[in-house]
Amino acid sequence: PSINKYTSITLELGTIKDMIKKTIFSVSTSERNPVHTGVKFEITDGKIVLVAVDGARLAIRREEIDYQGDNLSFVVPAKTLNEIIKLSGDDEKEIEIKAGDRHIIFKIDGYEIISRLLEGEFLNYKSTIPQSVATTVEVDTRSLIDSIERTSLIITDRSSPVRLVVDEGIMKFSSVTAIGTAT
Repeated sequence: PSINKYTSITLELGTIKDMIKKTIFSVSTSERNPVHTGVKFEITDGKIVLVAVDGARLAIRREEIDYQGDNLSFVVPAKTLNEIIKLSGDDEKEIEIKAGDRHIIFKIDGYEIISRLLEGEFLNYKSTIPQSVATTVEVDTRSLIDSIERTSLIITDRSSPVRLVVDEGIMKFSSVTAIGTAT
């Protein structure tokens, strides 16, 4: 398609690739709400935000960028973003994003990926995030990830969560499934 009116922005490929990888896991696979099968891009003065949601998970990734222009908001299909990750090689290169009303063009290293943007009402994710917190816990990231991975080994479906209880300086992870119990 020809895109007559578009807004162009140039970013470091490594930055956008990292942002996509850290949000795309949370994209919905259900076609019930097609707009959630993509990642929402919000570009404002000096900041880019990528948001993905699937009904149970919400992934948000923010990054400071050198952009002064109109505020942009659009939803790119996950399939398109997966292709960008496949095509991207050297993280030091740049990617040019040209966003139109209905289509988007990604220019990477001589390649052009043209995709239709997803239309519809994306979840108002800002209202789902609490503005104040009652409890703050500071932990070692690697220890937290290791504990979650060990506890989730017995999970076979998404309906069995890993539960977390924080009590007197101790974090207890547990999971109960048909296979067994992990604590």
